[in-house]
Amino acid sequence: MPTLAIGNNDLLHLGLLAGAILLFLLLAEYLRKRFSLSDEVTRKTVHIATGVLIFFAPPFFPRAGAVALIAAAFVMLNMLAYFKGWLASVHHSARRSHGTVYYPLALLLLAVPLWERYPDLVVASILVMALGDAAAGITGESIARPVRYRVTSDEKSLQGSIAMLGGTVLALLLTTLVYPDGGLQLGHAFNHDPLLFAAALLAVALFATGWEAASSRGLDNLTVPLFTAFALYLSFAGHDPAGARFAQGVALGGGVALLSLRLRLLTVSGAVATALLAAVIFGSGGWAWTLPIFLFFLLSSFLSKWRRRAKQRFDTVFEKGGTRDAGQVAANGALAGALAVAGVLFGMAEFYLLYLVAIAVVTADTWGTELGILSRRTPRHVLTWKHIPAGSSGGVTMLGSLGGALGACVVTASALPFEPLPALTFSGIVVAGVAGSVFDSALGATLQAQYRCAQCGQNTEKTLHCDTATRQLSGWRWMNNDAVNLLSTALAVAMAAVLLAAW
Repeated sequence: MPTLAIGNNDLLHLGLLAGAILLFLLLAEYLRKRFSLSDEVTRKTVHIATGVLIFFAPPFFPRAGAVALIAAAFVMLNMLAYFKGWLASVHHSARRSHGTVYYPLALLLLAVPLWERYPDLVVASILVMALGDAAAGITGESIARPVRYRVTSDEKSLQGSIAMLGGTVLALLLTTLVYPDGGLQLGHAFNHDPLLFAAALLAVALFATGWEAASSRGLDNLTVPLFTAFALYLSFAGHDPAGARFAQGVALGGGVALLSLRLRLLTVSGAVATALLAAVIFGSGGWAWTLPIFLFFLLSSFLSKWRRRAKQRFDTVFEKGGTRDAGQVAANGALAGALAVAGVLFGMAEFYLLYLVAIAVVTADTWGTELGILSRRTPRHVLTWKHIPAGSSGGVTMLGSLGGALGACVVTASALPFEPLPALTFSGIVVAGVAGSVFDSALGATLQAQYRCAQCGQNTEKTLHCDTATRQLSGWRWMNNDAVNLLSTALAVAMAAVLLAAW
């Protein structure tokens, strides 16, 4: 358990640290006004200075309570400053962002459970954000014609991402030099196998860079430190010799993402999301966790391309096509990834069963849709059982239902070489997967936003049809197909968790 008590020495050091951070903030504000510096430069300068102060804090703060206190204080202070418009040098931005709140929040979330056992892990994760993100931001702003790309809502630059990678490697090397004998034992890992150590560090750096690229509106200030910490924990905290499995996961995810991008199975955003998800899942559990979701992706992608001409008439109805983007990858895999992380952190075998349920749900839903729209029979409404037009949300067919059940069986069976599931458990996972696909149809029929095109009169899931904004007919506007997929999976997993607890 972390020591949350605070002694007199802690209070003295806290005062000095808080004073230094405030001094940097005020100095940045003065320099911005005095020399007309850009907000990006002054904000990143404060970012770096704060990260460096935290980096050298462990010798002065042996207990977690003091670090948690200052982190919580700056969460509240930065939130107040953001809404009051104070400290423009660190809060002004071309886009709305809560990054200055997420930054100390990341420190708070890491410090409470990890500071006393793995202080090097905490400071490395914060320094990665301080140096890497600052390098990315300043580089992106400084280059006249950067190569732009977009994963989520924020536009990034290729040059900025390369700078992020370099800054992350530098932060990890500094941690190794300054804290070789910390909780992660980075010095021992380096001496044991320098090449494997270098591969592990590069894998962590690539992973952190991917999260910076995929995060928007300042959320990278939270995602990058947290997932960097997770990657370092997997690689060096005794779960895997010198990070071999996590490095393999990063390589596997990158390879699958690039191949899928070339085959047009994924968009650029989908490729980045897939690479990150693969690294998390393979790094967490190896092939036992990876094979089910890999089969889901591979076979579902094949089904989406199979008889493509027959399915083209639904392109104007469905919100998204067969080439998956980051939203679809997250909707189908985010919960599975979260369960993999939970399995590492809490070590409960039940998380693997719930993980299989999550994969069974998304497989049953995807296969049910891809096969159901090929049915020659008119689909029925999942709740009223009345005939409805093919492609309508909430429609079910016998072919689609059987296809969904088959998909749930296939991905569950892929776990048998690693986990000999009893017949009852196997059947329960398949039933939960099919139930989740039914939840998906019910949510699609009731809560998912439905629209009508004013030009052609067609009902659709799209907000833009015939190059014209559509009119909403029913449902909640934010409840799109991705949200329905994620929510239905969560409902099925929650149902399975309750049954497991009762069992």
